[in-house]
Amino acid sequence: RIVGITCSAGKTSTKDMVAMVLSAFGKTYATRRSFNSTVTVPLSLACADVELNYGVFEMGMNHAGEIEMLTKMVRPHIAVVTNVAPAHLQHFESVEAIAQEKAAIFLGLPSDGFALIPGDNPQRSILESVARVKGIKNIYSFGQSLDCQAQVIKSYGREGRFYHDVLIFGKPYTFSFEMPGIHWAYNGLVSLLVAHILGLDLQKVCTLLETYKPTERRGVPTLLRNDILLVDESYNANPLSMKMALESFGERSVGGRKIVILGDMRELGARSEALHKELKESIIKSGASVVLTCGEVIKALHHTLEETIEAYHFDSVDTLIEKLLNFPKAHDAVMVKASLSMGFIKIIETL
Repeated sequence: RIVGITCSAGKTSTKDMVAMVLSAFGKTYATRRSFNSTVTVPLSLACADVELNYGVFEMGMNHAGEIEMLTKMVRPHIAVVTNVAPAHLQHFESVEAIAQEKAAIFLGLPSDGFALIPGDNPQRSILESVARVKGIKNIYSFGQSLDCQAQVIKSYGREGRFYHDVLIFGKPYTFSFEMPGIHWAYNGLVSLLVAHILGLDLQKVCTLLETYKPTERRGVPTLLRNDILLVDESYNANPLSMKMALESFGERSVGGRKIVILGDMRELGARSEALHKELKESIIKSGASVVLTCGEVIKALHHTLEETIEAYHFDSVDTLIEKLLNFPKAHDAVMVKASLSMGFIKIIETL
């Protein structure tokens, strides 16, 4: 059975979590790294062993028509849209247009396939409409809404872990992660829904989820000298993934300051400056006491922060690093996030 996954933020983490779960039940192949483009999805398919129990493939896009092309190659039995948000707006006129493109993943499903949809997302109706027009009868949703087949009931932290009480078709389960954030709970819901569809043991799935470790550069926590916590979110960034990362960072308890290092989010078109400014609310909610920014567009965010928080802006990664080298103190926590092309991996390596 083949699972296809697309979304605006978190494709690789969701894919890796689902693949980890399925590999405990049978021979599983999953997309390597972030090979989700019109070039690398065919490469992933070519590398997959024909003698498989399960395959998990992520599909990405930045232009119209790409998801339909990819899903008709992958031909999933279960197609997942984890979320829809402003991303690649340089090539799409609206978030609704992005939703239409993401919903194209359902065009690769057989009529008896399964469409999994984010029940709390504003674009839910567009996703459901595309699935229905395709003739998909099995449409399941996940989230916090009461009508979701997979629903988060309660989330809470305890002894350094973060627990989620959920209902899967009315039956209660609990799983936990070392990472805070409701988006991780949603990834867990997707894993449980996929397992339910495939007839697997959901209690075993919950146990497996407790062993999940974040994918490299996507929320990985590292304890440095002097108990300084580094949270590496440097792989990529768009408005939704930024807000999710800041929310997750805000749920962490630390003994010192929370320091946030942010860079430009790319491919946002005419709304880019406004979308950067909108991060202010998420930054304040995160409890960050210091914000360091680097990039051309994110300078607009810096100007909105100057009067309310300790904020510094830098024109290059190198000058930011010069400031940073002796900046974090014992028990501080540092989160780093920007679009991949900003080169913030150099900051991570330096720290």
